[in-house]
Amino acid sequence: MIRKILRFLPILFLLGCGSDLSGFTDTVENVIEEQTGQEVDANVKAGISLGLFSISINQDGEIEVAVTLETPAIPTPLGGFSVFVEGSAEFPNKKTLTLTMPGQTWIYDLNDQPFAVDLNDVDAIVSGDGKGNLTIEINDDRVNPIAEPLFKTADADTQIVMNTSNITVQSREIGRSANGNPITVTQIGEGHKAVVLVGGLHAGFAPGTVTVAEKALDYFSQHGQEVPSDVSLYIIPVANPDSVNGNIEAVNGRLNGNGVDINRNWDCNWSNTAEWRSVTINPGPSVFSEPETKALRDFFLDKQPEAVIFWEARGELVVPGRCGNQFHSDSQRLASVYGAHSGYKFGYITGYSITGDVADWLDQQGIAAIAILLSNYTADDWDRNLYGLQDVLEDVSR
Repeated sequence: MIRKILRFLPILFLLGCGSDLSGFTDTVENVIEEQTGQEVDANVKAGISLGLFSISINQDGEIEVAVTLETPAIPTPLGGFSVFVEGSAEFPNKKTLTLTMPGQTWIYDLNDQPFAVDLNDVDAIVSGDGKGNLTIEINDDRVNPIAEPLFKTADADTQIVMNTSNITVQSREIGRSANGNPITVTQIGEGHKAVVLVGGLHAGFAPGTVTVAEKALDYFSQHGQEVPSDVSLYIIPVANPDSVNGNIEAVNGRLNGNGVDINRNWDCNWSNTAEWRSVTINPGPSVFSEPETKALRDFFLDKQPEAVIFWEARGELVVPGRCGNQFHSDSQRLASVYGAHSGYKFGYITGYSITGDVADWLDQQGIAAIAILLSNYTADDWDRNLYGLQDVLEDVSR
C-alpha cells in the first residue's frame, strides 16, 4: 500500500503546484513590468526528488524528469524523497528595486550600478555577466508557490561626492612578519568610512593576488576622483611577506617564517589539525599566535572597516565570510555587489573544511568581508577587479 501511494505522490504533488506556480510567476512578471516598464521572463518550477530522479512542473504546466546527483535525506521504499522549488530570473539594471519575501530581502541595482543582494536563509547562486547584470538562481526546499513578493523603489538618489584628483596618499608600517619583514598599508583619501584591500596572504602560492593589490594601489593613487570623499581606501599589497619566495600552488608559498599558514590562524573555527585541500597544514600553536595575524587583527579592529576584500588563489569565485552557520548578511551583500560587474560567481568552498579563516573571522565580528578567487594563480584579472572595486566604493559611500 505504501508503495502504491508513493508511486502516485509525484503526480498529485505536481498537479497541485502547477496552477499556483503559473499564477505566482504571472504575479512576479506583472509587478516587475509595472516597476521597470520592461517585460521580464521569470522561470519557476516545483517538484519532488525520488532517489536519483527528480520530477518537476514549471509555470507553463510542462513536466520535466531529470537525474540528480544528490540523494535527498528522507528515505522511502522508492528511495530518498524531498520536495523543492527552483526559480531563476534576469533583471535589467535600469531601476532600483527591493524584493522582500519571508526571511529574505533582495535589493536590485543601486542607481544604475550592479545588483546588491541579501541572501538570508535561502539557498541561491548569484552570478554577474560582466556587464552589470545579475542572475539569481534559487534552490529552496521550502515549497511555497503562492508567496507574493513585494517590489518597492529603494533610495537611489543619495548623492555621492568624489574626491578631487589631488588626493592624500600615505603609507605606513602596521607590523612585521615572523622573519622581520615589514607589512605596510597605504591609505588613499581621508573619509570616515574605511575600505580595506588585502593581497598576498599566500604571496608565493598565488602571486597574482599581490599583483592585483599593487595595481589597485597605483590606479587609485592616480585616480583619486574615483574614491568617494567619505571613504578612506587602505591597501595592504603583501600581508604575508615571508611567503613571497615560496612556489606557486605549493605549501611553502603559503607559509610564514614560522611555517604557519596565517589564513588558518584566526579565531573562527580554529583547529590544530587544519587542512588545505585535505592536506594537513600548520595553523600555529594557537589562535593569533603569528605576528602577521596579530598586526592585521589590530588594524581591522582599529579601523572597523565597512568592507574588507581579500584576493586569494584560483576559482573565479567571490566568497563571503561566514563563521560556521552564523553569518553577517553584509558580507553576502558585498559579495553580490563585487560579483555583478566583475563576473565572479557567488559561492562557498565546500570541498574540505576551512578553519581559522580571516574573512570568516571578520564576518563574525560584524565586518563585511569577502575573498576573491582569481582565474589562476598568476593572473590579476585587473579589468574585472577594477569594476568590482569601483562598485564597492560607490556602494559603501551610498
